Amino acid sequence: MSPLLLLAMLAAAPKPSVEGLDKPKKAQTGKLGKSETAPGGVVTVRCFDAGAVMVVEVNDPGLMGAADAWLQKRKGNALPPCDGNADAADPTRLDGVIGYGYVLGTKGDFLFVQSADGFGDRMGLRVLSLTTGALVLDVERSVWRPATLKAEGDSLWLRYHEAVVATCDPVGDAAERCWQEVRDAAKVPADLDVKPPPCAKDEEQRLAVPGSSQLAFPVEVDLKAPMTKRFRTGETTCGLAPWREEGTHDDGAALVSAGFPLGRGHRRAPGGGRQLQQPVVAVGAGRPPPREGHLARGAGLVEPRRA
Repeated sequence: MSPLLLLAMLAAAPKPSVEGLDKPKKAQTGKLGKSETAPGGVVTVRCFDAGAVMVVEVNDPGLMGAADAWLQKRKGNALPPCDGNADAADPTRLDGVIGYGYVLGTKGDFLFVQSADGFGDRMGLRVLSLTTGALVLDVERSVWRPATLKAEGDSLWLRYHEAVVATCDPVGDAAERCWQEVRDAAKVPADLDVKPPPCAKDEEQRLAVPGSSQLAFPVEVDLKAPMTKRFRTGETTCGLAPWREEGTHDDGAALVSAGFPLGRGHRRAPGGGRQLQQPVVAVGAGRPPPREGHLARGAGLVEPRRA
């Protein structure tokens, strides 16, 4: 793919969002000094009131993802100083934020974190406990649809489009066969009304680079019972991967793997360039094992919810 086309795709992509987050009661920011990894850069801190705790995030412009992050318990009504001094804070470290991404906000007892980097139309999203800092949910989603939060009774539902990488493209004469392969590999129930992705756009590019489609299925999960994740009715999204590399999985099945920015928790390459790593989940022609810390797409899903 040409650099101009890639730049056009990235420019057109919407800013990822999570709708329904709580508004912080109070937020503060500050400067902590010069960056040791980015010449001329400044390390910053941001803090915001999340009720019983203050969320603290330290950012270094030379690093991808937060340089440090923690929960700090409040003493009385006043917020602790937003000075980036974890040693004096008796902190609960947020390992799910450090080197991964940046805090988006909170909802009830949960903290939402956006990955620092993405690939094509995919971005990582993590949900952590505001009480313990533990990881509750770790997914990759399409940026073409917002994630939404909705309280229903005792449940807090997160609805979003969960990403998979197809090794075929649902376009042209093979569209129907490929779509069925992708559905089957992702274990979407046959009777669930999930619309095929609109991959006809850029069809010529997809046919020239087989397996260049990035698909995402509509799902929902009750954050108070994360294993309730399930597919739901709706339309699959379709993005175009900016770079692919063909290979073969251990079981001999054809595999087209995505090149992911390494970035998370690593120093930016000189000149702002980013290194690449490659393993990711693929469906449609043999499925590699999940990356460490990630569930395979479709794993842990229960009966779907129908509108």
